[in-house]
Amino acid sequence: MLSRFWIPSANRRLEEWLKEFADDFDRYKESHQAVILENPAENEAFISATIQAARIAIGTRQKKKRKCLRNALLNIAVGMSQDEVKQQIFLNAIKAFTPAHVKALNVIWRKMGIYLTQVTPKCCGFRNPGWWSI
Repeated sequence: MLSRFWIPSANRRLEEWLKEFADDFDRYKESHQAVILENPAENEAFISATIQAARIAIGTRQKKKRKCLRNALLNIAVGMSQDEVKQQIFLNAIKAFTPAHVKALNVIWRKMGIYLTQVTPKCCGFRNPGWWSI
């Protein structure tokens, strides 16, 4: 009986989130002429991350959290994260944190970035990975 209520809602949330991701993906591709995965549908790491992010997206109605998930996937698609373990850790962090946590982490990350760019040699290429953008 309960499935009559939550299955349509879960399907609606998934369809909305996937459409939003596809729109973000296309916009990013056009505006940055970025090198995006050759064929994301054949990249097992990207597929795993997409499934994990979709599960999280279905479970939340928080728009900012859903946007963080889309940003994380977009960063994976453009090759900013090659390490599957780190991808899983970040996606689980997005799941666990509230948007307020993410905002606080973003502020800390920016402060660290300012500090690290001042003390880190240019060769280290420090930059914000964009996972926490809201």
